Amino acid sequence: MNRIRQIVEPVEFNPALERTTFTIALNDLAANLILPPLIRVIEAFSPNIDLRTVPNTHINAPKLLEQAEIDLAIGVFPNPNPRLRSHVLFTSAWVCAMRREHPLAGQKLTLERYAQAKHLLVTLTGEPTGLLEPLLQERGLKRRIGLTVNQFFVVPQLLINSDLVAILPTRVVQLSGLSDQLHLTDAPIEIAPSSVRMMWHERSHPHPSQAWLRTQLVEICSGI
Repeated sequence: MNRIRQIVEPVEFNPALERTTFTIALNDLAANLILPPLIRVIEAFSPNIDLRTVPNTHINAPKLLEQAEIDLAIGVFPNPNPRLRSHVLFTSAWVCAMRREHPLAGQKLTLERYAQAKHLLVTLTGEPTGLLEPLLQERGLKRRIGLTVNQFFVVPQLLINSDLVAILPTRVVQLSGLSDQLHLTDAPIEIAPSSVRMMWHERSHPHPSQAWLRTQLVEICSGI
C-alpha cells in the first residue's frame, strides 16, 4: 500500500505547479466564511488547483469520507468515527433573532414565551426537530416549528418578513447585512457554542497535498 501511495501521491507537493482537485463537503455558513479567502489563496499561489464542494448534512459526511468521495468535511460533528481525524477550525455562538416589530421584541424573552412562539428551524438533515426539543421537554414545554429550511443564510430574510423566531449562529446575522432589521437577544435556554471542525480520513492524513489544504484552512480560520 505504501508503494501504491508513493506512485499515486508525490513525496513532495508543490502547490504552485501541481494540478489537482479537492472536494469539500460543507454547509452554506462554512462556505461563506471559508471559500472566499481560500479561493484567493489558490488563485494567488496555486493556479492549477480546482475546488469542488458538495452539501454536508453531517450524516452523509463520514460515509463520503469512508468511500473517498470527498477529501474533507467541514461542520459540527458530535460523534466522529474513530477512523476519521478532525481539527477545530472555529467556534460559533448562538443568538435568538426575530423581526424588530415582533410581538416578543418589546418584552423579556422568558422560556415560556419563547416556547409559545412560532419557530424557524435550520435542519441540514431535513429532520423536523432540533437540538432544543429535548431541553424543552425536560421542562414540560413544546414549541411549534412553522418552517424548516436547510440553509442558514435564507433565515434573516425570512425572519424580517414573518413572525417566526430562530436560534442562529451569530456569524449568520453579522454577514447577512440585515442585523439592523432584526431584534437580537440571548436565547432563554443555555446553548453551548458549537465547534466547527474539518474532518478527514486517516488514510489521507500523510498525503502532502491534503496536508497543504488543511494548513491553508487552519490559517484562514485563525482570523475568523
